[in-house]
Amino acid sequence: MNEMILKEMSREKIIYLYRPSGEGEFGEVVYTFNDDATTVIKTAENDILGKDAHRVELQVKECVKRNNLPLKCVQAWH
Repeated sequence: MNEMILKEMSREKIIYLYRPSGEGEFGEVVYTFNDDATTVIKTAENDILGKDAHRVELQVKECVKRNNLPLKCVQAWH
């Protein structure tokens, strides 16, 4: 589970904070519209091997594709 919070949005980019299991220090993922790419700016404290950051990158791209950018959300999987 990832807790995601929209930190910043502009015409050029979107930045989401994320926190695995809702614990520890947040990480940051940025999406840039110009090249349709995501980059992990900072890995969250509890993100072992960067797997959670990768899931957030995919979720952010999906949100942009659907034109649905929630202020807060919980990303869950099983």
